[in-house]
Amino acid sequence: MVTKKGRHGLSTEQIYSIAKEQGFVCPLSKVALEVRDGEIYDPTTGKRIAIDHCHRTGLIRGLLIQKVNWLVDQWEQNCPESFNPFIY
Repeated sequence: MVTKKGRHGLSTEQIYSIAKEQGFVCPLSKVALEVRDGEIYDPTTGKRIAIDHCHRTGLIRGLLIQKVNWLVDQWEQNCPESFNPFIY
């Protein structure tokens, strides 16, 4: 099955592949990701998993649960001098 590209230019299959590379866990919180019908979800919210990316370059860093993604985004925006995009 080929899925059109949507979320940050990634297909469903590419998102699944990233999740597989991460061992189906959020690399920062270690919360296990949920797989439903071939899509990856955040079990803490029931929403699709967050795709962590650099807002400046668009570089995809990985998949995070929603709350962790929000914290990383706040850190990146409010403390850019100390932000390390390779924290995981």
